[in-house]
Amino acid sequence: MRVTRSERGSTRTRLAIGAAVILVVAIAVAAIVASKSSSNSKTKSTTTTSAPTTGKKAAAALLDKGLAALNSGNLGTAKDLFAQVIKADPQNKYGYYNLGLVYQTQGQNRSANVQYHVALTIDPTYEPALYNLGILRTAAGDTAGAIGYYQQAIASNPNDANPHFNLGLILRKTGKVAEGNAEVQAAVTLKPSLATAAKAQGIPVK
Repeated sequence: MRVTRSERGSTRTRLAIGAAVILVVAIAVAAIVASKSSSNSKTKSTTTTSAPTTGKKAAAALLDKGLAALNSGNLGTAKDLFAQVIKADPQNKYGYYNLGLVYQTQGQNRSANVQYHVALTIDPTYEPALYNLGILRTAAGDTAGAIGYYQQAIASNPNDANPHFNLGLILRKTGKVAEGNAEVQAAVTLKPSLATAAKAQGIPVK
């Protein structure tokens, strides 16, 4: 299973493709490695607080509380708070994303899928949601779907190592070894700590 991530603007979760991927992203339940964790989340939530409306301000405050609960492992409270974020500001992509992250962490992948897609209707290039959908499609055995979401995540944020790494693993699994190795090398170049995971899989990296 792959780990996920969370962001304050988006608590982002990333699951992985296999034992190798566990090193890739993650900070498990709550926080985020590349999409990333509460600090990154905070930065994002600042974006949401810029709007002057009462609803958006309330949503930003609720989002902060939800992320605190998520990072402390209190998933029930986090879920309730993210639902309140969405009620206060129906266009808050972070509320949907983080609610999806809670569902994904709890193994409720269908519900997570729904929330990630709603976040993408608000921002079609939102990379954390695209990345986590890649993880969900991998878990469902949908190789083509996973590849598509990882490619979209990379197009949205080329400097995030995690989707490169997971895409590389899938491509290798489908027989596209050279392409897969290139993606894994790109991931290691961006995030050198992934070299250990790559070498454990017998993938040559520099």
